[in-house]
Amino acid sequence: MAILETVFPIMAIVLLGYWAARVKYLSESDCDSLSIFVFSFLIPMLLFIGTANAKIPDNMQWNFLLGFYGALLCIYFVSVLIAKYLF
Repeated sequence: MAILETVFPIMAIVLLGYWAARVKYLSESDCDSLSIFVFSFLIPMLLFIGTANAKIPDNMQWNFLLGFYGALLCIYFVSVLIAKYLF
């Protein structure tokens, strides 16, 4: 039931937006402006608030995270260098 309580409001908003665009309640320029606002402002703000309020567990496996993100960073830098010199 908790999943339904979490997912239903989001799906209801998505379906309401789809319906509004489908019946031409919102013009195409209104939809474009709303999309820019949501993707440029609201979603980053939601991600920031979620990250700021996240609880770090006491038994966090820092070695795992360091290994994962260290390897990811190395692959990123190698990819940037390859892209710079090949393209």
